[in-house]
Amino acid sequence: MSITEDLFHMLMNKLSSSSKCECKDSYRRTAFTAILKTNIRVNVNYIFKFDKIEVNQGNNYKSETGVFTAPRNGLYHFSCTIQVNRAGNKYFFLMKNSSIYLRGYIVNTNYGSQTKSMIMDLEKGDYVYVKSGSNYNVQKEYFYFSGYFL
Repeated sequence: MSITEDLFHMLMNKLSSSSKCECKDSYRRTAFTAILKTNIRVNVNYIFKFDKIEVNQGNNYKSETGVFTAPRNGLYHFSCTIQVNRAGNKYFFLMKNSSIYLRGYIVNTNYGSQTKSMIMDLEKGDYVYVKSGSNYNVQKEYFYFSGYFL
């Protein structure tokens, strides 16, 4: 074997042995994607309950409450896409605990949509959810909420 091949095999062995995580699976594989499966009319301060769960590794997102709870300290990435009909200056918020962390806004249009993404530094037990900032109709299957541990 050549020196290059020897180095390659040494590196591959090192990477495969160092990638073994001793943390719990719920920490290592925290990720979710949930979709709203019905059209709804929402009022101000409504917490969206995304009821069609596509992925929920770690089981930290609860569709009955619409809330994701951080299982450990660290950085998380969240994304939310919303589409409404007869928009007209509609707002939504990505919430961290009881505070607005990120604001979304949909301009006055027949079918308006917006996607917001954010990295959050969370502590174990912090919770994240999406809340409406105005009254409007939400389009089913065009409203997503997802997140994962970085």
